[in-house]
Amino acid sequence: MTSETQLKSYPYFIRAGEPRRSGLIGWAIIIISWTVLYFWGVTQLVDGFLDWTSYNTVNVIRVAVTVANAVSSIEEGLSNIHNGIFSTFIVMIISR
Repeated sequence: MTSETQLKSYPYFIRAGEPRRSGLIGWAIIIISWTVLYFWGVTQLVDGFLDWTSYNTVNVIRVAVTVANAVSSIEEGLSNIHNGIFSTFIVMIISR
C-alpha cells in the first residue's frame, strides 16, 4: 500500500483514478491532446511557409480578388437589407 505523501507526489490526473488504475485515461487524454496540438502546429507552419513562398503569385492575387468580391457582395447585401428595414420602418411610422 502506498503512503499518502507518496500519492500526493503523483500528478492529479494519475491520482484521480485510484484505486482501479483508470488514471490511465488521464494519460491518454494528455497524449491525444498533445498529438492533436502537434499536428495542428505542423499544418499551420506548412501553410504559412507555402503562403510565404507563393507571395505575389497569380494564385494569391486570385484569392485576394475573390475575397474582396465576396466581402463587397456581403456589404452590399447588408446595406440593402438595412435600407429595406429602414424604409419599412419609416413607412410604418408615416402610415400611422
